[in-house]
Amino acid sequence: MLTEVQIKAARPGRYSDGRGDGLMLFVSPTGAKKWVQRIKVGARYREIGHGGHPEVGLAEARRRAAEAKLQVAAGVDPIEARRQVQAVKAAPLGRTLKDAVEGYIAAHGPAWRSPKTATLFRRSLEDHAAGLLARDPAGITLDDVHSVLAPIWSSKPVLAQKVRSRLEHSLEWSMAAGWRPHGLNPAAWRGAIRTLLAKPGKVTRNRHHPALPWSRIPEFIAALRDEVGNAARCLEWVVLTASRSGEARGATWSEIDLDSAIWAIPAARMKAGRAHRVPLSAPAVALLRAMLPKGGVKPAQGLIFPNSRTGAEFSDAALLALLTRMDAGSTKAGGVGWRDEAGQKATPHGMRSAFRDWCGDAGHPREIAEAALAHAMGSATERAYARSDLFERRRVLMDAWAITCDGAAQPGGNVVQIARGAA
Repeated sequence: MLTEVQIKAARPGRYSDGRGDGLMLFVSPTGAKKWVQRIKVGARYREIGHGGHPEVGLAEARRRAAEAKLQVAAGVDPIEARRQVQAVKAAPLGRTLKDAVEGYIAAHGPAWRSPKTATLFRRSLEDHAAGLLARDPAGITLDDVHSVLAPIWSSKPVLAQKVRSRLEHSLEWSMAAGWRPHGLNPAAWRGAIRTLLAKPGKVTRNRHHPALPWSRIPEFIAALRDEVGNAARCLEWVVLTASRSGEARGATWSEIDLDSAIWAIPAARMKAGRAHRVPLSAPAVALLRAMLPKGGVKPAQGLIFPNSRTGAEFSDAALLALLTRMDAGSTKAGGVGWRDEAGQKATPHGMRSAFRDWCGDAGHPREIAEAALAHAMGSATERAYARSDLFERRRVLMDAWAITCDGAAQPGGNVVQIARGAA
């Protein structure tokens, strides 16, 4: 690999950085140095310029080459993406913060894990910073940003931090485009905005997703199974697999191995970006078989729990609406609703908390419970040596959880292994 010392002493010629991304340093007979990346885009190789040296240092050239490689992996031509960005920059008249948002998304969107991220990026600003989007980014002040963030900073802390971060990125892009003078970014947390708002960690402390006590899960599952529709089946899947709402809503038949009772979630759909295998209990397999189309043959692809009206993936709000409706129905019938111990309505994500509480009360090892939730354990070094995903031990855990969900076992009691053929 190249070093700055080698680059400084390089004679005319071509020098590969040797990192596997095609980055090279070209030195002309006059001694001028420039970065070029040779990379295969589709069926042919392209050469992408990344600037001259020393204006663009080795670290920055590597960063640009890595970003281009990610774009290609996502099916995007980096040169075409750069042209789109330049087209936005070339419109000096009537430029707005919205244009800067689109410029930032054009530059970075291809490297994002999900295409939904761009939609969420736009929507959060349209919902909470609409008054700024039509403004020239050069005129946006600290007061403007504060007026957007203050109403939601305490009531919706997670969303507020995302809005602030997206404003910061968009304004930073406008600086790079020459639309706004370099200097203070009014949305940057390390700037003056932190003197006007509480620290994010203080605001979000102890703001957990409301969760049912695990002892009420059997009662909830029984009520949920009386609900009709794919949203109810999806929420049941969330409970039985202790998965995140997004992982369950986006589950496809191609991820399922019915014979081995395994759900293999690809890295692109996991929060931590690591592939995750979920051992399926007999009730989970039975739920899948009930979702099979007529004929009982598992489709090669397609959503397991599609919205029956649109055929698309359910939103998280759809599952939350189901829980809200069930809570209202319970209280109307004289029940206590589906709420946590503080009286807050339970959420889909709170079902994972109920599972984790049960694991602790039942005496299951912490590392098994955390692995079931796809949580990272220990330091980076510890994780590098922990190659096993503890799959078979997690299978025992998920079988025991399924028995508890059906009301057949309590922590400390005898755990009965569910036969694999029970479905």
